[in-house]
Amino acid sequence: MPNWKKVITSGSNADLNIISGSNILISENATVDGDIFAKQYIKHKGDPNTFINFTENRIRFQAGGKV
Repeated sequence: MPNWKKVITSGSNADLNIISGSNILISENATVDGDIFAKQYIKHKGDPNTFINFTENRIRFQAGGKV
């Protein structure tokens, strides 16, 4: 059984203070009024050659397989 809880909201405004989990899917736009923490990668969905890679003391960008 996965270790997560389902949140159902209705109306035009919904605020959540903490969301955690291993695979979180946001199907629309997301606005974050705070910090976003990524362990290593931010990847472009559907394009495995495009990503931001956070390594120790560096940020590496790759677009279309070109660094």
